This record gives sequence, C-alpha cells and structure tokens, in this order.
Amino acid sequence: MSSGDRQKPEGWMAIGTPDRQTVTADWMPIDAPAIDGVLIKEIRSVATSTGYLTEIYREE
Repeated sequence: MSSGDRQKPEGWMAIGTPDRQTVTADWMPIDAPAIDGVLIKEIRSVATSTGYLTEIYREE
C-alpha cells in the first residue's frame, strides 16, 4: 500500500496537535503556567522513620 492509497481516518482523532513539553527530563518546569494566579513551588519530601512525608497544603 502506498501513501497515496491511504485515507484520512474520520473522528476526533483525525486532527489535533500534540501538547507542548512542559517539564525537563529531571521534572523541572520549562516555563510558568498560563493560568492567572497559579504559583509553582518546589515541594521536597521529608524522610521520617516510617517513610517519606510530602506536605501538599498549608494555609498561610
């Protein structure tokens, strides 16, 4: 089958563009988010005697 014999598939998967890369291979953000008021803060896990603790919310 040559490429000229192919037909374009129908449906929502037929068109579109891939999402752009937002993080590096080391999970570092490439650029700031495009949502007003959203801040990105690096959160580090804390080693405890029973595993790791990651704080995900603090009302300050």
